Amino acid sequence: MKIQPLSPALGAEILNVDLSQPLDNGAFSKIKQAWIDHLIILFRDQSLDEQQQAAFCGRFGALIASIKPNLEVREGQHPAVMYVSNIKENGKLIGSLPDGEMYFHSDQCHSERPAMATMLYAMEIPSKGGDTLFANMYRAYETLPNELKEKLSGRKAENV
Repeated sequence: MKIQPLSPALGAEILNVDLSQPLDNGAFSKIKQAWIDHLIILFRDQSLDEQQQAAFCGRFGALIASIKPNLEVREGQHPAVMYVSNIKENGKLIGSLPDGEMYFHSDQCHSERPAMATMLYAMEIPSKGGDTLFANMYRAYETLPNELKEKLSGRKAENV
């Protein structure tokens, strides 16, 4: 396994690992530490079914059901997996949040205890658009002027 940082601010690519296969504790510990150190980890060229994806994600902590009453559900869909798609089959969207439905957001920020992580698994990439961007909010805070940090000290924010 090789861990290759992607930028000074965040992100690392993890090479030479097959997430469809069970990982021993040592290998998983390296992956988890890379996530802690780099905030975002990238695995290319993986082939996972829903059960394998859920099993891998579940090693980081308890999974949160993503299936809600207003979201489309595929037959046999794992409750922690949500499909985001603008593809229609038989005139019906095969996933939730079709094209143009999601702009800037932070997953589950409206919850009292938001999820500690989200795993994105790209099955089909659009030829244009479909960008996913990330921000290192630790770095954003660390680089604020001290006077602004003092103004923020002790304050809380709530997403509703």
